[in-house]
Amino acid sequence: MTAPATQRVEAREIAAAPIAAGDRIWPHPAQPSPALAAASANSHVRQGAIVAWLYFILAVACIALSRLQVGEIANLWLGNAVVIGLVWRNPAWHGRYLLGGIFLAATAANLVTGADIVLALGLSAANLIEIALAITLLNWLSPIGQRIATPASYFILISIALAAAAVGATCGSLFLALRGQAGFTLSWWPWWSGSSTGALMALPLAVAASKAAWQEMLEGSRKWEALAFALLSVPLVNYALAHLHYPLAVVALPLVFMALRLNALAIALLALIKISTVIATGLTGNIISVAGQAGFLGTSLQLSAGLAILPAFCVALVIGRQRVDQHALRKSEARFRNAMDNSAIGMALVGLDGSWNRVNRSLCEMLGYSPDELLHTTFQAITHPDDLASDLNEVGRVIAGEIDSYRMEKRYIRKDGSIIWALLAVSIMRDPRSRVPLYFISQIEDIDKRKQAEDEQRSLTEALYEEKERLRTTLYSIGDAVMCTDAEQRVTFMNPIAEQLTGWLMAEASGRPLTDVFRLVEQGTDKPAPSPVEACLRSLAPYYINGDLVLIARNGERRSIQDSAAPIRKASGDIIGSVLVFQDVTKAKTLQRELEHSALHDALTGLPNRKALEQGLTAACQQASQQNRAHSLCFIDLDRFKVINDSAGHAAGDVLLREVARTIRANVRTGDLTARLGGDEFAVILADCAIEQAEGIGNKLVEAIGAMSFVWDEKIYTPGASIGICEISPTATLGDLMSQADVACYAAKSAGRNRVSLYRPGESDAKRHHQDIHVAAGIRAAITANRFRLFAQEILDLRQDGRRRPYYEILLRLENEAGEMIAPGGFIPAAERYDLMGDVDRWVVRTLLRDYGPRLRGAHDLALAINLSANSLNDPSLWPFMQTELHASGLAPGRLHFEITETALINNLQAASQFVSAARAADCSITLDDFGSGLSSFPYLRQFPVDQIKIDGNFIRQLKTSMADRTIVEAINDLGHRFGATTVAEFIEDAETLAIVREMGVDKAQGYFIGRPVPLDSIL
Repeated sequence: MTAPATQRVEAREIAAAPIAAGDRIWPHPAQPSPALAAASANSHVRQGAIVAWLYFILAVACIALSRLQVGEIANLWLGNAVVIGLVWRNPAWHGRYLLGGIFLAATAANLVTGADIVLALGLSAANLIEIALAITLLNWLSPIGQRIATPASYFILISIALAAAAVGATCGSLFLALRGQAGFTLSWWPWWSGSSTGALMALPLAVAASKAAWQEMLEGSRKWEALAFALLSVPLVNYALAHLHYPLAVVALPLVFMALRLNALAIALLALIKISTVIATGLTGNIISVAGQAGFLGTSLQLSAGLAILPAFCVALVIGRQRVDQHALRKSEARFRNAMDNSAIGMALVGLDGSWNRVNRSLCEMLGYSPDELLHTTFQAITHPDDLASDLNEVGRVIAGEIDSYRMEKRYIRKDGSIIWALLAVSIMRDPRSRVPLYFISQIEDIDKRKQAEDEQRSLTEALYEEKERLRTTLYSIGDAVMCTDAEQRVTFMNPIAEQLTGWLMAEASGRPLTDVFRLVEQGTDKPAPSPVEACLRSLAPYYINGDLVLIARNGERRSIQDSAAPIRKASGDIIGSVLVFQDVTKAKTLQRELEHSALHDALTGLPNRKALEQGLTAACQQASQQNRAHSLCFIDLDRFKVINDSAGHAAGDVLLREVARTIRANVRTGDLTARLGGDEFAVILADCAIEQAEGIGNKLVEAIGAMSFVWDEKIYTPGASIGICEISPTATLGDLMSQADVACYAAKSAGRNRVSLYRPGESDAKRHHQDIHVAAGIRAAITANRFRLFAQEILDLRQDGRRRPYYEILLRLENEAGEMIAPGGFIPAAERYDLMGDVDRWVVRTLLRDYGPRLRGAHDLALAINLSANSLNDPSLWPFMQTELHASGLAPGRLHFEITETALINNLQAASQFVSAARAADCSITLDDFGSGLSSFPYLRQFPVDQIKIDGNFIRQLKTSMADRTIVEAINDLGHRFGATTVAEFIEDAETLAIVREMGVDKAQGYFIGRPVPLDSIL
């Protein structure tokens, strides 16, 4: 604050988007990536600029106000108070960008209002000191967790603002005095008074404003009361200032009375109106002299008016806090009553004399009494006589304060005279101050069936013992080896055959770890094999051997075995150990290996034959499909072999084939499968080898075979080879792969032999590839030219509980350059393939919220569903972008539902989790689309809480004819409701299907029978 030619400006540092009261402030990661750090810095710069403009406008406005009375110092300064209030509400809004923006804006404001550069810089520095001091004191005296709408919190805030204003006034006045522009005393008081008045006007709003406060103020008749009082305040204050010697009483007292009716936000707004009226009236000069001073801006009346409203605002804060506490108490009591009434076990409030004061339905059903009958009796009257004494003894101990609660099993006498066992848990409620006992809280659980089971268990013990002895005798007499372990895999039993095969006696092995006695290794590699007992105990299911395993006895003898293991359970279902059964199959395995080798290997070269190759190709296709591994198939056809075979004889041909086989194996990798297909044809499966790498290996084979010098009967023959290579596709059949490799090999021969040829996609594939590129280019052009069109399809609410509201899913169409509409199937695949879906999604969100925002705000009840792709979920800036667009549109976040497909969720777990958490925290809803399409759909409901589930349409299509699909849909619907989510059935194409899903209890339906997609403009 300074002479008329100089003023002050404020700025504040804003986060990624303006944050309303009550919004959460999420902490940044401890070590953000450089890209995120740069984006955050750019955001802070933009935000600092926005606040600088705001500060600049306020400063110029306050200067203009001071100029209305020439020669006086500005007695109202709002900028600094606005900054302090915003930082109090949003602790993250401070830093170098905030202070820098304030300083530049303050300097600009002073310069444009006539100050020289030195004066402008000095006054801006004084304002900057005031704001920086206030922020520092806020962080010190008002921790973030304590910044709530209470009188104490407001007192700290206003005290900090007034203290900071005093420091700022001191700095500014000293600067003006040193320049000889104004005396220290003459400038200090107006400066501090103006800043303080601004704080008294702005800070109540910072403390009281919130979404809930606005809703409370505008509901019912309170908005009319506030409006009437506001309209009445202006003439009333004006009259008091002009005709009364104590006008502040008119300013303050009515507000105190209104604080009993209105909330703190309303009082803050009314106070703002009153102070503004005081200032406006003063500008007209229509004020009676106060304390002998006739001028307005030269007096402290406006500051006194600001201080006069403090009691009313504090009263409103206290009453508002009491209302919140009372509401919370009522909700807590309602929750307790609801929990008690709907509890699955019996619950009751019991008087100190044993009378039933309150009982729930479960207790009445358990005991067979009606509520009125129980309330007119005591627990002593329906307790079994044998249990009453112990129960009363515990009651006495609780009342005496020896214990706080007790539990016991006891018997009750039902109304029909039958006896029922129950587990009783009793605690006592005491007066919080006097600790006098008030009543008991009893929980009574029906354990009658458990007690009956215990009796039956005891009667079965002897029978089980006899059965155990019979089992032991059987195990000793069978021809298979049997071993038993406990739950820790220590040996507890071995029959004689097991002793023979392992070389361990029962007495020696008992208590030893199973791995010491039963040593299993893999056939051929001697690597330790997984323990079958460990596998069965881990899966809690029988485990059977999978592969060739060898048992190494204590003396080192090796035997091929076949085994199985199963868990042993107690009657309760708990695992107590396992049983291992195994047989010596050494002879059978030896014979089997000989037969398998003969069936799968070429007799001439010893290489695997065609059948072995087909098995290898099958495994490679499965690996490519399930593990995403890249394999290649290589066909080798010898050049000029027929010439050698015919001229040198079949014996020479056989020798040449064996040498070629050795050459091929020597020039491929250890893990590759080399096979002879027959005649002069060979094949190699190149494992984990992309087709480009396979081409290099093929060239190496061509060189190696071409370099062979085969001598027979003193004649030298030079063989050659043509090689064709194809990629092992996860979707190709064996016939496709053999055909592709053969075609490539034929191409190599056609191109001149002794070379490698790669299989290329056919003409149709190439054409489709070019079409995708063309579509992708069209998508980019459509985004630039705004040729996408928004459509909407209705989602019908099937519930009958009055919760219906218009609800549509936003769909997309592409208008090509000829004006034709293209359905999503014509461009979405290309957009996904070329990573354009993120841009498409952003176009949809931006167009919907900005272009249609005004019309959507007019359709208050309309809810919209927006689809998000996997590409968008992987974008870390997606949620900040959504926040910016939501803020710009002015729409309530609760009206938006984001649809994420199950596939996108599974493939982007971390990114999806972060987006879901941020969106739900902002009151947006999350819909899991195509639910049930994956094999592991259900676990994701536990990991990712969603608001709505869209059941995959493939299950809905067949509801009329498929009981399996009905069962799946019912299960998904029931599980979704259990997780608190609403359910939507897609692809409703006829009335019969709609009736089925309605009968199942599905919440909403969508499909052509409900409504076809229509342009969004037609529903707004």
